[in-house]
Amino acid sequence: SDFSDFYRLGKSDLLTRGYSRFFSLYNNSIYRCLKSVFPEFDWLGVKFNKTPQINVAPRVLDSQVFSISSIKSLEDWYRIPISSLNKFGIYNKTDLIQALKKKYPDFKWNTKRFLGSTGKK
Repeated sequence: SDFSDFYRLGKSDLLTRGYSRFFSLYNNSIYRCLKSVFPEFDWLGVKFNKTPQINVAPRVLDSQVFSISSIKSLEDWYRIPISSLNKFGIYNKTDLIQALKKKYPDFKWNTKRFLGSTGKK
């Protein structure tokens, strides 16, 4: 297989597809991750766009997400299925929780109450 297309991946390509948590396992390094997952390919870190290191910061939900009509109070976020937030770049519970904590730092979020991607806790 030709894996050279991976060299063109940018930070936004990865983050918008929900890979931030996966890459954090490899110190947020695209190079380290691919080298581990596909050891048969001779990866060259210098060939990645800019640097193979990506800095993963918690997503900040934009105003479109906060204008979802079914959200009337902060408690309503607990019952929103993650799959309904994919169009906003939120692909897992962790990303949603981090973004909400950043947007509403004074609210005491109960992370066990959030629904997963399938709509179940």
